[in-house]
Amino acid sequence: MKNSINAKVSDLTIHPSYANIYEVNNSQIEILKDSILQTGEALEPITINTKNVIIHGVQRYLVYKQLGWEEIPARIMGEAKSEDDVFHIISFNRHKDKSMLERWNEIRTLKKYWLKKQGERTDLQENLSEFDKLSTRAKLAHHCNIAEGNVYKIEKVAEKNIEYLNLISTGEMSLHEAYTRATGKFVEKANNEPSNQSNGHKLDKLFSQCCPKCNHEFNN
Repeated sequence: MKNSINAKVSDLTIHPSYANIYEVNNSQIEILKDSILQTGEALEPITINTKNVIIHGVQRYLVYKQLGWEEIPARIMGEAKSEDDVFHIISFNRHKDKSMLERWNEIRTLKKYWLKKQGERTDLQENLSEFDKLSTRAKLAHHCNIAEGNVYKIEKVAEKNIEYLNLISTGEMSLHEAYTRATGKFVEKANNEPSNQSNGHKLDKLFSQCCPKCNHEFNN
């Protein structure tokens, strides 16, 4: 990351992958706007790539735009490859309060990303990092900050009846109930998809502070 700069708000755009994964939460934006007006600026710079595309801090950007402010503090992720932008976008939003549909969007986006990265690999299996050796579901669980068993349930619900995901977000249905209805099964608590505890311990350490790709602290 380069040092913070003042970026022109008019020069910035929202990354299309962000728009495909996350919804704009107007109530959160209003709360953030009040906070920014009280302090006079955003407490943390946004993160952009070298093309002035926002990787992290979309809500802060939208507040500045609404207020008509011309410049916003920003950090430039100059060393990152553009094809890895989507990974960083989800990494930065790991602790974000998300709807179930947004969680599904993260899961399917990361699966496509990792599948493409696997196809590009030329190194040997023994040279893989501890993170890369994990199963896709284990990586998804920790990268999206949810239980491994819930990754399985979300995938099944989305496959059978994606509308259930919206009902979960509105509190009309639990994930367990949605899974049961979508699959026509009554499942045990572990739902026959036990989480790999040893993998969990490894990833707790990996994800406790930094993103494994860009070594930047996760924050909202």
